[in-house]
Amino acid sequence: MAQATFSGQYGHNLTLDVQTGTVSQSIANNQSRVRVWATLITNQYAYPYGITAPLTVHINGGGAIHQVAINTRTSSSYLIWSQEYDITHNSDGSKSFEVSVTLDINSVGYGSATVRQTVNLATIPRASSASVGTGTIGSGLAINIQRASSEFRHTLRYKWFGKSGTIATNVETSTNWTIPLDFANNIPNSTSGTGIIYVDTYKGSSKIGEKSVSFTANVPTVMKPSLTSISVTDTNTAVAHQLGQSVFLQILSNPKVTFGGARGAGGSTITGYRAEIVGKKQSTNANGGTLGAMNYSGTITIRASVTDSRGRTSASIDKQVTVLPYFAPILNFDVIRSGATAGTFTVKRTARVAPITVNGKQLNEMALAFKVAPSGSSNFVADNGPASGTWTTRHELIDSSANLAGTYPANKSFDVIGILSDKFTRSEFRVTVATEKVVVSYDKYGVGVQKIRERGAVDVKGDVYVDGNIIVNNKPIQQHALTSGDSAKGFLARVGSVAPSVSGFAWGLISSFFSRWTGNGVFSSFYTTEKEATQTWTSHDGGAQFGRYRSYSTGEYSEFKAVGIDNFYPVGSIHITTTNTNPSQYMGGTWTRFGNGRMLVGVDESDSYFNAASKTGGSKTISDLKKVGASFGLSSATSYAGRAVVSTSKNNNSAEVNYTPSNMPPYITVYMWRRTA
Repeated sequence: MAQATFSGQYGHNLTLDVQTGTVSQSIANNQSRVRVWATLITNQYAYPYGITAPLTVHINGGGAIHQVAINTRTSSSYLIWSQEYDITHNSDGSKSFEVSVTLDINSVGYGSATVRQTVNLATIPRASSASVGTGTIGSGLAINIQRASSEFRHTLRYKWFGKSGTIATNVETSTNWTIPLDFANNIPNSTSGTGIIYVDTYKGSSKIGEKSVSFTANVPTVMKPSLTSISVTDTNTAVAHQLGQSVFLQILSNPKVTFGGARGAGGSTITGYRAEIVGKKQSTNANGGTLGAMNYSGTITIRASVTDSRGRTSASIDKQVTVLPYFAPILNFDVIRSGATAGTFTVKRTARVAPITVNGKQLNEMALAFKVAPSGSSNFVADNGPASGTWTTRHELIDSSANLAGTYPANKSFDVIGILSDKFTRSEFRVTVATEKVVVSYDKYGVGVQKIRERGAVDVKGDVYVDGNIIVNNKPIQQHALTSGDSAKGFLARVGSVAPSVSGFAWGLISSFFSRWTGNGVFSSFYTTEKEATQTWTSHDGGAQFGRYRSYSTGEYSEFKAVGIDNFYPVGSIHITTTNTNPSQYMGGTWTRFGNGRMLVGVDESDSYFNAASKTGGSKTISDLKKVGASFGLSSATSYAGRAVVSTSKNNNSAEVNYTPSNMPPYITVYMWRRTA
């Protein structure tokens, strides 16, 4: 109810009263029928009578003017107008609307009055809502419905990655829906997906409305890829030919794994393969990939599985295979001269190949062959005498002697090569057979001692003892007692921190070298020819080792340098240290200071600033910056506070000062040296 008094001389004695009321509501039409009426209320002084006046009515956005008759008495209430309206509610069932009624009497001292009010209607029950949890494809999903009226029934529908269909009809408050298994086919690369459930609300045959709710469905964990079988074959065709594909050989075999019957599940595809040798760090991630050579023997387990596009892995398949032990053929022999003229070679053989037995049968064979050439020659000729042979039932010879077929003059040396092979690999062993052993022999070219002379003026077999000097090219060779080494190989060693300074063919100029290191050490020389030699000095504690090389072509020694310096510090390398000692003092080579006062930046060929070595740039400070050393403002006009004031006249006065801040990150200084030679 709302009221208003009239304007005019006597208007205060007259009141306009407007009221509204709901007559009925239609759930199906989502409408309310509303009655609106207007009444005049008079006091003991007011009695307008016999007047017709316009009544302007605005309801819910619409308007109309009605001519009403006014015939009231004092102290009375008189109905002047009444009408009903159909008001359509909002989609959610709620509704409020405005009512405005104006009566213009404008007669006998009464003016006009206007009543305005907002009317809130009762909400009409509308479409029901639903709630769901997370479901699993192939299992039930509970759908609970929150309805506004017990008269409502519902049809439930779904939408899922392009699929749609009806879940149930005539549902009251809940239902249980088994999510179809083929929903998994629509999400082959994911373990879950999101769909929509629509709730259509009906009252009788009339559809009240529609609401929706999203749901998540997970692919069941049992829906994973499968692997039917694997086959394991040997990529070493020689081994496979001899042993078949069910047995493998240590070191030589390289098994290949082929996956059979690999399938995805619920629309997924196979994206990954894996096979491994259990307990070994050998695996492959390819169908048809190899596991690598196996340096062990016995029964091994190969385990395989596949992965699908959802990232799920199949149950693994195990396959056991046998790896037989294998080693390369082993050969050793000695050759002695025999026969009346010492022209026969008798070979004392020790040979062994790996026995390979499958199903009780020896499958490997041992074959031994020899070839001979004069010493220093590469023209070897096969000698397949009694010492050679092929054995299929035995796998070793131990100190077994047999002759070669050829005849080899006693006054010449020969090289004998033995070749031991099996079904898969071979090994060689080489022996030099000297001339016949005699006390002294001679010919027009020279003398042989304890051997037939073959080369040089004096050809000696055995140790030589000299009581006197040895002169080479009119120069004496300095001689020292051996402390270690093998004189037959020309290796000499001497203990001491001071070595004699001798030029020419001997130990060379050594004294300058020892200025680099204090303390005792071991000095050794190894001569291969009169010109070519290597020399090494090692400190007693093993902490330092220096060496140099004497060139065969020039006869000159190189500088003494730390052993390996040319490998780990080649020319152009940078050495960083916290001491200011030139590295040439403790490792040799030529070094110069590098990068003083600068930081190092890696070369980047794609950046013009850094596309080559030794480019420089940058600065320790940032220049061309200024900072303001004062504030500006107006001293009196406080209403301008917080504003920037720019003068229209030229003003050269400035409170700026130069500012050069540091451009350096935190640092620590070191010495850097670059090797130049």
